[in-house]
Amino acid sequence: MEIQLDNINLCLSTLRNQHVAGVEAVSPQELRDGKLKAILALFFALSRHKQAAKVRAQQQQQQEMTPNRQCRPL
Repeated sequence: MEIQLDNINLCLSTLRNQHVAGVEAVSPQELRDGKLKAILALFFALSRHKQAAKVRAQQQQQQEMTPNRQCRPL
């Protein structure tokens, strides 16, 4: 059982390092024990993170496609 907790802790640490918001509230013990609230909180945090990354990628793509217009003196 201790190895399971170590693995879950490692995964949660990796998610924290990736700046996935909301993972701090998830307990490794609750995940191991299959607590629905913890599992749903993890899924929700991952979903929000992915959606935010998608929005950032779309914004970056739009910026790259927008021509850079510089004002020139007349």
